[in-house]
Amino acid sequence: MRHLAFTPLLQDELVWVGAPALVGLVESEGWEAVSQTQVISFGSRCIYQTFASRALADKGIGAFTKMGFDSTEMLKQTMMCGMGISLLPVTSVQKELPAGTLRRVESEPPMPLEHGLIHRVGKDLSAPVEACKAHIQAYFGKELHRSRG
Repeated sequence: MRHLAFTPLLQDELVWVGAPALVGLVESEGWEAVSQTQVISFGSRCIYQTFASRALADKGIGAFTKMGFDSTEMLKQTMMCGMGISLLPVTSVQKELPAGTLRRVESEPPMPLEHGLIHRVGKDLSAPVEACKAHIQAYFGKELHRSRG
């Protein structure tokens, strides 16, 4: 790890979300009440799925089935239909939570999440890669400024 450099871009939080009725069950009766539902994610290679599986295993619940999709919109639509629950960055559901189409499991603390760029230390980046890195940093710098302002 000491051969890698991390450039932070965005602070976020992972939160459990689902249809209001499903989240209501979790809040009132606990995770066991929804143990027959599905954990919806981007599939087995998704870090959010890994975190979700660990969090549920820590609660002694390992029997959840998993459903994977390739897009955030598909995940959200599937959850809105009540077909499952998901662990997602709060920024990806920032419209649905206030609208009430999805609800956050408030009894579960958010998990900090930091997005960024990783590159090898001591390896010179090519001019196009440097330009791309600068563009991404500028974009996220503006986004951070806009969200705080």
